[in-house]
Amino acid sequence: NVKIIATGSLKEPYLRDAAAEYSKRLSAFCRLETVELKEARVYDDGSPSAAAAALSDEAERILAAVPPRAFTVALCIEGKEYVVQDGDVMHFKFNV
Repeated sequence: NVKIIATGSLKEPYLRDAAAEYSKRLSAFCRLETVELKEARVYDDGSPSAAAAALSDEAERILAAVPPRAFTVALCIEGKEYVVQDGDVMHFKFNV
């Protein structure tokens, strides 16, 4: 089973279509569940503490949605790229 927990939702139709296609492809190998949490509201007062409070709120809600004893991988577009390979076959790639 794979559970994707994300903040916000895909707004562009082509991204929603791509996500649906990948979900369909993965359904042959696993049960995929996507949980989209509401983004925390950041009040634009320019203070770093406001952004930190919003991120903290999102983190709490994400952790609450993680099942007990789940293997977790936090993905971030700004993160370090990892490639999992078996010989010459790349199984998956993600940013952590």
